[in-house]
Amino acid sequence: MFNKLKAFTMAEVLLVLGIIGVVAAITIPNLKDSADEQVYVAKAGKIYSEMETAFSRSSMKYGNVNDWSGIANNTIGTAVGSKMVKYIDGSICGTGANIKCWADDYTTNKTVDAAYKITLKDGASVAFFNDLTVDNFTGNALTILVDVDGSGKGADTLGIDQFYMYVLSASAMSDGSHNVAINATPTSSDYLGWVLKYGNEDYMKCASNLKWYSENTSCN
Repeated sequence: MFNKLKAFTMAEVLLVLGIIGVVAAITIPNLKDSADEQVYVAKAGKIYSEMETAFSRSSMKYGNVNDWSGIANNTIGTAVGSKMVKYIDGSICGTGANIKCWADDYTTNKTVDAAYKITLKDGASVAFFNDLTVDNFTGNALTILVDVDGSGKGADTLGIDQFYMYVLSASAMSDGSHNVAINATPTSSDYLGWVLKYGNEDYMKCASNLKWYSENTSCN
């Protein structure tokens, strides 16, 4: 005897294909987002290492950052950036609005136009902010904003492809983790430190559940 096998109807086939399509629509973007995140994480680490090296070499040549020539009210970013750029593979954009370095629609809590700006050979954009006086530089930090994939590209969002790093008046670079408390929730000022330490950008998904120096360092 022959077994009688029932074939799938067209409606059943279409239903299965529809389910597969829905699953793919949900899964594929998540996979892409995860891949993009790891690219941003890797770029952030590379650029911070380059900046640390440039600052270290500048310090060896010029001494403590507080003594660098050109350090004056509202020009600290220019004084620091113009020395570090000598040890960075990139080009100078200077101060003022410059679409080649920074897109007009950047949304941060800093004013990029007045910053001293450079672009790196790999396309990243860097801005050294001129918003400190000499007096309040001591005990504070010079802020540097980096866009790892450059002007007008990618997400243009703090914590995804934009990160803050800092030059401390103690003549050291920082990724923002220098004054983070145990169990503190990650914030925009220390996103870079989080990325370098924990290798993820999960603060964009579940920030309130994450804690520095704890077991809660990812959404999983």
